[in-house]
Amino acid sequence: MVIHSIVWGAAVHRDQLRHSLVECENVEVLSHRAEALRLINEELSLVCQGKIPSEALLFSILSTTMDFRHISQPTNEDQPRVHPFRLAHMPKGWDFLDMQVNYAHVSGLFMLVDRLGGLTALRSHPVAKIVAILDSLMATLELRAPLQPWVEVDEIASLAADLSLNVLNPQPESAELLTPGSSLPTLKRLVGSSRLGLVFYRLQRCFAVQSALMRGELQNMNLRALGGEIASLHHAILSMPPCHDYIGNNMLYEPVRLVSLVFDVGILVPMSPILGLIGRLVRWIKASLECIDLENVYDERVELLVWILFVGGVAAKGMMSERTWFVVRICGLLQRQGMKSWPEIRQLLRSFVWVSDAMDEEAIDLWNNIHDHESLEV
Repeated sequence: MVIHSIVWGAAVHRDQLRHSLVECENVEVLSHRAEALRLINEELSLVCQGKIPSEALLFSILSTTMDFRHISQPTNEDQPRVHPFRLAHMPKGWDFLDMQVNYAHVSGLFMLVDRLGGLTALRSHPVAKIVAILDSLMATLELRAPLQPWVEVDEIASLAADLSLNVLNPQPESAELLTPGSSLPTLKRLVGSSRLGLVFYRLQRCFAVQSALMRGELQNMNLRALGGEIASLHHAILSMPPCHDYIGNNMLYEPVRLVSLVFDVGILVPMSPILGLIGRLVRWIKASLECIDLENVYDERVELLVWILFVGGVAAKGMMSERTWFVVRICGLLQRQGMKSWPEIRQLLRSFVWVSDAMDEEAIDLWNNIHDHESLEV
């Protein structure tokens, strides 16, 4: 069963890389798939009779029946299909990353995992890892918390915790600019969640490491440790409870949580714009801010809100009405703060979490919209 499944799974993978169906339509390969499915159905029949599912069954299901070759069509409300961030690591064949998942199949797979005692009870780490990745994919498409906890072998966990790996080459900060992430303690205090605050500390560190990697300045590089941290952070962001599940009455918590999701699906593990995830998040950020009386917000919360609005405004590229809404709100807050130049704004944005290479160009475009709206000095 496993061997037949591997043959079919390898053919699907090869076709995905080539954006073709040549291997999958091979008669010999199709015979392997047919035999694998026959054996899978035999064991599933035994499971229905009370037998505990085997890990070989899980692996065979994963290898045989998961086929991501079809492109899903987003609803109109999930438009636009443009990506707001300039990503140097933009995946090749971006449109082919769009996936249509058989939800009933995935739900059944998770039921089998539960019958075995969950991911942590699986003896085969590769199987547990694949199920966890699939779980994260499903959660990403629905922008919800994953069903299963993220699993990682001790070796990878220790690599991610090893401070001697992926060391940033220290660069002296300009006297005119705040240290990146210097406002994160304020963010943590204002949102009232140490867990959400930790997510942004990890995001700031992860983006700095990725930037150094792209510039060739990362010392003692270890891609396994970086990949493990990205997967773990992705899972942590998806697992942050939404406002209605959060204990407390902090109005800033939800927009900040949604901003973390924009960074997540927009830059950390970028998803194709055709899926409409960022467009959905922009509308949710706007709705969460409409619950706040922005005209009567003062003190350090203004700077946090400016950052939230800028992230939302940049993410709203191609969304005319939402973009205008963010521009108008930013204008009001900036006039109250007396900020009238892009260097001042960029300094504020960098003091939270900001990915200059990916976001500055679009942020300047947003700034020009603001300047046109209120005739501010550039």
